[in-house]
Amino acid sequence: AGAQHKSTGRTLLDAAWSGGATASGRRIGRLVKGARADIVILDQNHPALLGLSEDDALDAWIFSGDETPVTDVFTGGNHVVRQGRHVAADNIYDTYADVARNLANKI
Repeated sequence: AGAQHKSTGRTLLDAAWSGGATASGRRIGRLVKGARADIVILDQNHPALLGLSEDDALDAWIFSGDETPVTDVFTGGNHVVRQGRHVAADNIYDTYADVARNLANKI
């Protein structure tokens, strides 16, 4: 068998983590004590990911489809997407609807 190579998605993600940490001068991009916790959780039972290796699932998530297998997102340790829905979705929608109504009334 040939040498093992990282998937394209894994290579891009590793570069983004490393580059982001370097550019910002912050301890980010790795799950280590003292680093910010920015985490995306994927549904391993999502049809697009079933039976795939970790790297193949990463490729499938990044490069295919428009139905997301993302279930939860944490940024800076804060849970901002829960079960596929942004925790402030109702507030965001209400604000958008108010702005849209105000704009429509001005036309």
